[in-house]
Amino acid sequence: MKKIVSLLVAILMSMLCFAAPVYADGDSDNDPAVIEIITDRSNAIPTDIHNLSTNGQYTLVGEAYGSADLYSNRLFTGTSLMGISVTNRGASHTITVKLYRRHNVGGNYPYSTYVTSFNVAPGHSNCINQSVSSYGYYYLSFSAPCIFDGYVI
Repeated sequence: MKKIVSLLVAILMSMLCFAAPVYADGDSDNDPAVIEIITDRSNAIPTDIHNLSTNGQYTLVGEAYGSADLYSNRLFTGTSLMGISVTNRGASHTITVKLYRRHNVGGNYPYSTYVTSFNVAPGHSNCINQSVSSYGYYYLSFSAPCIFDGYVI
């Protein structure tokens, strides 16, 4: 029975990788589906939190023309299986997407540990499903230069 349930969960998460991102208009503090634009100014580790279980999918759009990596605008929490999908809108540079776990959030000495990474070729999409702690806080980095969109679910 465990194998059947595990197989069904894996199939469901694989299907989610092919779902289209949701776009909405509204205030980003009140509407979790609003697009967060990630720009060159987003080169600091995030402190705001987005709970995926209560607020749902988080849509990403970003671009950078320099060499500093970009970070997601939020820390993600509230799920034990995180789906990450990124489409590289650029024509010449592969994007490396890295997932990190943030520890001691709100404490005096927060620190991060690397979890996993994946590459997205120019003009292509890629997605992963990563097992994480539902109580942990996670964020993404994107190698520059880059132009991309995607989502975290």
